[in-house]
Amino acid sequence: MSLSAIKNKSFIYLFSKVFAATINLFSIYLFTRLFKPNVYGDYLLFSSYVIFICSIVFWWHRLSVFRYYHKYKKNYNTYIKTSYLSFYGLSILLLFLFIIFIIFLSFYQSSFIEKKYYFLVIIIASIFRSNFDLNQNLLNINKDDYFYGTNVIIRPLLFFGICLSIHFFHSENNYVLIIGFIVSFFISSIYPNYYLQRNIKGGVFDRNIYKKFILYGLPLTGLFVFDYILAFSDRLLIGYFFGSEMVGVYGANYDLVKQIVLFLMIIQGLIIYPEINKLFEDGRLDEVNKLMSINLNLFISLFLPLAIFIAMFSDFISSVFIGERFTQSSGLLIPLLSIVFFILGIKIYHFDYIFHLKEKTKISMKILLIGSLINIFLNLLLVPNYKLIGAVLSTMIAYIFCLFLSIIFGKKYMLIKLDYNVFFRTIIFLFFSISICFLFSYFNIQIIFQIIVYILTYSFLTFYYNFDTIKWFLNRFN
Repeated sequence: MSLSAIKNKSFIYLFSKVFAATINLFSIYLFTRLFKPNVYGDYLLFSSYVIFICSIVFWWHRLSVFRYYHKYKKNYNTYIKTSYLSFYGLSILLLFLFIIFIIFLSFYQSSFIEKKYYFLVIIIASIFRSNFDLNQNLLNINKDDYFYGTNVIIRPLLFFGICLSIHFFHSENNYVLIIGFIVSFFISSIYPNYYLQRNIKGGVFDRNIYKKFILYGLPLTGLFVFDYILAFSDRLLIGYFFGSEMVGVYGANYDLVKQIVLFLMIIQGLIIYPEINKLFEDGRLDEVNKLMSINLNLFISLFLPLAIFIAMFSDFISSVFIGERFTQSSGLLIPLLSIVFFILGIKIYHFDYIFHLKEKTKISMKILLIGSLINIFLNLLLVPNYKLIGAVLSTMIAYIFCLFLSIIFGKKYMLIKLDYNVFFRTIIFLFFSISICFLFSYFNIQIIFQIIVYILTYSFLTFYYNFDTIKWFLNRFN
């Protein structure tokens, strides 16, 4: 891949993700002002249930399709046909099991039957979202960059537009966000389904490929379930103890930090990991090690200052993006969440990827099992007493344990080297940036000037003294 190609690819991903993140941030800004915390909380609980179904039924399949694309690319039509027919089979199986479950429980749990339509909607939403995710994975690995980027933009635009339209005509409808969620994923999947499957008549369903999916991916189900517990048990327990209103408050702050931090991490991963996959399949392991190491160093120099920036200016950020009814705990929640997402980024986008490449996903599952048990225990201990702060502290401690274990076990299979010169320069640059901001704060200089000075100071020092890291990253594709 040439330097011009990687720059073009980077621009597409950067533009689409920044645009989508901007829409999502504006959605948080508007929806936390239009809707009450309990309505927003009900939507977050619904989406949590959807993700739970996706994590059990579909994620292992999607990751397997992504993992083996280059291995079977020469039989493209057969591979795509196998991928989609197996997805449709999982969808039909899920609906069949739901019907059986309803029939069985109708004899014992009448209260569950009253909610059967709610659970059916959750399952349908899970299928639509998983279909969208599968399409995006294939577009990404197949390097259909413009199509991928267009979809990244269209989906949140549809969600935003549908929700606003329904609210305009039916302002008392409490299911606006849920309807927007379902319909936006459905519409966003229509054309990509046709585009990716238009030539599958020339292929056949290959049982050997599907067996490969199962052998690699099915053990990931446990991994995804434990990962789900780490990511979502906090809001489920908040909902159980304090109701959907508190879930709405917690979720608004959580989603805000997630949109600011994770979208850049995702861009970095989307640009580099398809290339790492290809190098690994080609047996060029030394290049994989180098690329993984430089990726970590770049991550530290970009996302550590971003996490500190969010923590320092949390009150300003929450006042701009979140409605007043949702900011009661933002001063503590947002700084802690910025640390959580920084730790999560190091774990997921660097050390966990070693286990996926080496097909050692059982190790990841065991690590997440330990982390999820720690998280559940701490949530049960802290949430009833410390509410939202207890939830985020529980998640942070659990992720720290998981990251430590991932580093220890990951070193046995691939050595990702941290460049200590880059790391310590980053710390020094941050010290100077923070010191200047505190000095400005002492003299009561407006916060907007503090923000500008922080960004300019760190950016100048990084580009002047740490540019070799970025330059090496780009030159890798010459």
